[in-house]
Amino acid sequence: MNESTMLTKLLNQAQFKQVTDDGAKKARMAVLIGPEEGAPNFVMRRIELEAGGCTPYHQHAWGTRGLHTGRFWQAGRC
Repeated sequence: MNESTMLTKLLNQAQFKQVTDDGAKKARMAVLIGPEEGAPNFVMRRIELEAGGCTPYHQHAWGTRGLHTGRFWQAGRC
């Protein structure tokens, strides 16, 4: 990818996989932009939760940002 190229991807082209981390339920994730798309230092993911789904609280050693849409309920535990 060069400076004049903008990556576009339709959401229905994303390859979703079930999140299998301990404590996760009814959650799936897809990498929208990452190394395979020419972004060696950045990954954009989409995480979808079904009704009643969750991912447990966790932290990363690197910076993260999130954009949340829809309705959320945080009960403190997954």
